[in-house]
Amino acid sequence: MKREERTMTAKQKAVLANIGAIVIVLGAMAMAWALGGCSARVAHVTNLPAGVTEQQAKDWDAAVRDLHQIAVTTNALREAVVAVRTAGSFPDDHAYAVTLESIAKVDALQIQAAGFLRQSPNNFGASQKQVITANVSAIAQELQTLNSTGVTGIKDKASLSTVNTALANLTGWVSVVLNLTSK
Repeated sequence: MKREERTMTAKQKAVLANIGAIVIVLGAMAMAWALGGCSARVAHVTNLPAGVTEQQAKDWDAAVRDLHQIAVTTNALREAVVAVRTAGSFPDDHAYAVTLESIAKVDALQIQAAGFLRQSPNNFGASQKQVITANVSAIAQELQTLNSTGVTGIKDKASLSTVNTALANLTGWVSVVLNLTSK
């Protein structure tokens, strides 16, 4: 009888961890939705650097915001993966390590892109777009790696669904930035 109680407790912990991961992902989605209107937060830009148009400044502002959303969503993905592992639904050590490494690469690429934009405030010209496109394309490639190798180690369907939702949100923000850089 005691053994059944332990199993039940472990199942309850797994369910609780999955619910926690879902709440984190939904929170990130709510934050993204709430901040979605921020792309127009710069109505009119004054004191632009020489050779920078107002539209470039607005696009720079949107790119900074969208890169921030990539950071927020990447954090939600990492937290969901750790919660799934803690709940025991991600038992494959190698797949877990690959997943965390890919998430770390996404973080590093996002930080590099955001740092580059800080070096040229309010300027989102062709050279800035080229660098951001390269970094965000590399993020997209890491997400493909995550989809093909990393999350395959998650055994529980509900946990896999939670992580896949976080991946889909992150992929969406990557698409937003790539669309912005193709203007």
